[in-house]
Amino acid sequence: MAHGRIRAKIRRSSLYTFGCIRPPRESTDEPHQFRGPGYSRQVCCNQPQFHQKKPLKYVSNYISTTKYNVITFLPKALFEQFRRVANVYFLLAAALSLTPVSPFSAYSMIAPLAFVIGLSMAKEAVENWHRFMQDMKVNMRKVSVHSGDGVFSLKPWMNIRVGDVLKVEKDQFFPADLLLLSSSYEDGICYVETMNLDGETNLKVKRSLEATLTLDDDAAFKDFKGTIKCEDPNPNLYAFVGNLEYDRQIFPLDPSQILLRDSKLRNTGHVYGVVIFSGHDSKVMQNATKSPSKRSTIEKQMDKIIYVLFTLLVLISLISSIGFAIKTGYQMPNWWYMPQDAKKIYNPTRPFLSGCIHLITALILYGYLIPISLYVSIELVKVLQALFINRDIHMYDEETGTPAQARTSNLNEELGMVDTILSDKTGTLTCNQMDFLKCSIAGIPYGMRSSEVELAAASQMAEDLEGHGHDFSRTGGQNGSEIELETVPTPKGESSPTRIKGFSFEDHRLMNGNWSREPNADVHLLFFRVLALCHTAIPELNEETGTYSYEAESPDEGAFLVAAREVYEEATTKHLNDYGEAGLRTLALAYRKLEESEYSAWNDEFVKAKTAITGDREAMLERVPQCIDKLAQAGLKLWVLTGDKMETAINIGFSCSLLRQGMKQICITTTVDMLNQDSKKLEKDPHAAFALIIDGKMLSYALEDDLKHQFLSLAVDCASVICCRVSPKQKAMVTRLVKEGTGKTTLAIGDGANDVGMIQEADIGVGISGVEGMQAVMASDFSIAQFRFLERLLVVHGHWCYKRIAQMFPALYQQGPRNLFFDWYRIFGWMGNGLYCSLIVFFLNIIIFYDQAFRVGGQTADMTVVGTAMFTCVIYAVNCQIALTMSHFTWIQHFLIGFSIIAWYVFLILYGMLSPELAGNAYKIFVEALAPAPIFWLSTLLVTVACNLPYLAHISFQRSFNPMDHHVIQEIKYYKKDVEDRHMWTRERSKARQETKIGFSARVDAKIRHLRQMLQKKSSVLSPRVALAATRT
Repeated sequence: MAHGRIRAKIRRSSLYTFGCIRPPRESTDEPHQFRGPGYSRQVCCNQPQFHQKKPLKYVSNYISTTKYNVITFLPKALFEQFRRVANVYFLLAAALSLTPVSPFSAYSMIAPLAFVIGLSMAKEAVENWHRFMQDMKVNMRKVSVHSGDGVFSLKPWMNIRVGDVLKVEKDQFFPADLLLLSSSYEDGICYVETMNLDGETNLKVKRSLEATLTLDDDAAFKDFKGTIKCEDPNPNLYAFVGNLEYDRQIFPLDPSQILLRDSKLRNTGHVYGVVIFSGHDSKVMQNATKSPSKRSTIEKQMDKIIYVLFTLLVLISLISSIGFAIKTGYQMPNWWYMPQDAKKIYNPTRPFLSGCIHLITALILYGYLIPISLYVSIELVKVLQALFINRDIHMYDEETGTPAQARTSNLNEELGMVDTILSDKTGTLTCNQMDFLKCSIAGIPYGMRSSEVELAAASQMAEDLEGHGHDFSRTGGQNGSEIELETVPTPKGESSPTRIKGFSFEDHRLMNGNWSREPNADVHLLFFRVLALCHTAIPELNEETGTYSYEAESPDEGAFLVAAREVYEEATTKHLNDYGEAGLRTLALAYRKLEESEYSAWNDEFVKAKTAITGDREAMLERVPQCIDKLAQAGLKLWVLTGDKMETAINIGFSCSLLRQGMKQICITTTVDMLNQDSKKLEKDPHAAFALIIDGKMLSYALEDDLKHQFLSLAVDCASVICCRVSPKQKAMVTRLVKEGTGKTTLAIGDGANDVGMIQEADIGVGISGVEGMQAVMASDFSIAQFRFLERLLVVHGHWCYKRIAQMFPALYQQGPRNLFFDWYRIFGWMGNGLYCSLIVFFLNIIIFYDQAFRVGGQTADMTVVGTAMFTCVIYAVNCQIALTMSHFTWIQHFLIGFSIIAWYVFLILYGMLSPELAGNAYKIFVEALAPAPIFWLSTLLVTVACNLPYLAHISFQRSFNPMDHHVIQEIKYYKKDVEDRHMWTRERSKARQETKIGFSARVDAKIRHLRQMLQKKSSVLSPRVALAATRT
């Protein structure tokens, strides 16, 4: 093929020496000597039948991330249900209902419990089924497997066995951990993308043993036999020790020959490999953990409420039983006419024993103080909420066709209580694409495009000016967030440039050969030459369009190579010269003509060479800065945990609005020279917010037991935190520290297998179903297609009330993290309100119906009539209470409230129409007794008003004199007051950003000094050569 010949030429060309990316050969060919445990695995290559029986039988390639399977579902699901305290209580009550002391039939206690548990288990089963189907999408992927006689056929991943020889095509994922045997390249190399494993976008080169290079086509495997002896399955992604016994020789193996599961074959036509580790033995699955069972904060707090209610229940039952025993003993002499029967349960002659038995009866009788229907309602609501999330068109990514998915509905309400977000960067905030944007050659800046930081700064400046009453013009058709900084026309005679992936540079001074007319043209020529030669990339022909694209070892290399070629063809607008503040990655290119004798001293003389600078923008995902800004307005703290170096992380922080101009940066690093060169430009405003940036080495010290709480104390005082050079394990440790140390709800979001530990450790895990595979999604609680959808997931679905207003006014979200709607003040308030209503319903009805000539015939109301009247009052009082607590009415609310009331009367009519044997005292109770009596209707009205009047007075007083945020917004919306006043919304949004007080700034300074001293002491002990620089810029 054409592209194969081009690649072969590049491999054999002298240019290859400029991109030394080939892995070094081992200095020794001696086989590894295995000593001790951990090296017992033996793989029979191309002989999978040997691995079907012990002792060489290994796990299949089937993977599962579900919580349950067919065998474990019943015991594990029941265990999950009885983690709820209320279910344990109702189970005990159901068991007691089987005894003679129960005032109810056993059916009336067992049936509701069975229904609640069955419904919850059904929900768990459905969610587990969805996880299973996602697993099956991966397990059913196809790959070519050697089936014998040199013939390869497609098989599902789940049917692959250890020892199978696979043929993996270009752009396919590896289905298991493989030993590379050969590739479409003559020298047996292949390019692998490990983005799904470590989040790195650069391509890694793997190379097969020279002994297996002859296995370069399907027929060569007809008689292939070999044995691999290697280490046992382990989670170390970067190490492998083993030997290959082939053709009567033993060859040592190392990580450069291992192709890991879920990494991707790139820029290589195909490779052949033999399966070493399959399924859950593969290294990526060894790094994964079992899906944890998470419970929301509200559910845990409900257990505490149940304890309180159970205490009240026992207290009421105890008082009732003591009263029963005392009254029985006191009135026993008056019951002389009753026959003496010692076998009766309630024996009047033994009042103490009767009181003890009555205690059990009272616990069952008053047991509905703990409402079993509450859990049914909650489960139904959660299912509907999950359905809303799954069907939200605003969280549907049209480009990939991926909707949002609630993989569990147990944590829906937890979304509205998130306080801290911990995010991966690569693939989550950025889209793994480098764009060549600007350069500076011989001291002259080139490039006219603006970075995201400059555009965001201009937009913020415009909002600030608008908030102070200044007027300025905008280009037509643009909103306030899209401001045209400057317009530079394309020179006459030049056509509009065609957008090229990785190339955003536009400056007519360097296009179409114009660079030759620039001062120092010889320097420009050397700049382009160095730019092209110092970056290794492989051209790839698109046979449909006939054009070439460049696949590089890393995305910035592709950008530089395209820039070196396309710099003669592009032209357009924009010119800014400060790349660092613009949030760009920078690279210095230097040249100097050296004699051969000088080459050895080249590194020392580098500082004397002339330099040129390139500025590259790592492309942000769509609307990421706006999303982060909205979340910051909502009061959420964002931590970014990345494997990038500190400079890159800071630049990306500015690009995505995580860092802002004027924010005070606290940099903690092991390098003394890691000081911000622009520190003098930052404002020395004591009200400015803080940002903490720490590298992986210092973070490892800060996470130790003696320092982690001091580190956390400093970090939580900062508006933004960036952790650089962190490992997957450190991500999980930081997440655990924030979750346990602050006691607040944490959310972790990522898109790769290196984020799985962090996602599972957080209270809520969100996986991004992007280009890095499905590991993060399968370990998550919720999945979205892009980071920008997180705003709607939290602010709208997490705080579902005030749906449209919450987007406009994110500060309302803070009512969730501050737990304003479910704190103990409100819990006891509602308990008191319920107690008040119950007293009103009971005593008012007793007073009204006491000794009244209720019927036309003069009969008084019996217990059935009074009880039915009470329940009618309860129906009205509860529905009116619901109406008063609602914040937004639609026809659905009107219909359901009306339907609830009407359904009660329909039930009374239908139940009263039953035969007297079935209906009992309720026979025609509504038609003949209640409906004709005016006192029934008047009592219903009076009791309903009396029940709801205090609550109505409370909310009226609160709205008038102490309104909450959403009360103000509701009135603004209802009265259409200043809705179109953008100045008002700008002022209100600015209030959400909490200013730092001078005293607070001093406390942070003290914490910085103390933590710096501790880290410096620890680093000096552990690494004497490490110098610490912790500066506040």
